[in-house]
Amino acid sequence: MATQPSDLYKLLFETWRSQVDSYWQRSNYFAAFETVAVAGCWHLLDTKHFWTEVGLSILGIALTITWFLNNRKTNSYVHHWWSAIIKLEEQMGLKPNDFCDSN
Repeated sequence: MATQPSDLYKLLFETWRSQVDSYWQRSNYFAAFETVAVAGCWHLLDTKHFWTEVGLSILGIALTITWFLNNRKTNSYVHHWWSAIIKLEEQMGLKPNDFCDSN
């Protein structure tokens, strides 16, 4: 059974949308976690737990680096599927910017 271009178009768009939704969901979780972590560190500054503060600071830096690398990878997925949508639009003979724009 051959796949119609319109079916493939819908599939590519849904894949792209799921990547974008996943990106925002992870970013929101990270922002919430970082807010709680900063509040916890702020509280510990008042209680003078030096090594706990250092450990949490290192953990915060590690999580920020992980978040950054994850965002770069997710960004490449989003651009990959966006490019696939654009190529399919060209094959389907859609005018530029009918649905998506590469810029």
